[in-house]
Amino acid sequence: MTCEVQLADDVHQVTLVGSLCDEGIDTARTVLCDLVQNEAKSIAAHMGGVEYVSSSGIGMLVSILKRCHQSKVNFALCGLTEDIHELFALTQLDQVFTIAPDIEAWKRSL
Repeated sequence: MTCEVQLADDVHQVTLVGSLCDEGIDTARTVLCDLVQNEAKSIAAHMGGVEYVSSSGIGMLVSILKRCHQSKVNFALCGLTEDIHELFALTQLDQVFTIAPDIEAWKRSL
């Protein structure tokens, strides 16, 4: 798992690439938690390059979402692949997370 962070228009854009399982979870958690702790206003996790999300990966994302809500940080998942989007729909997590087709579309909705 690689995580690249860019700041644009007060939105921290985190591009995730790889599998969100095992050590990939730790990598993503560290990056996302650091952003929340450093008082980011908005975080968009671009997941177009994520090919697999384990149940532990989903748990980590739920944990990050909870931290964001507690810290009043806007958080969205963007650019999900069809398979990952289907996973979120089947588990009804698409009702819990803000999911956008891309970061620009989400930024327009803020």
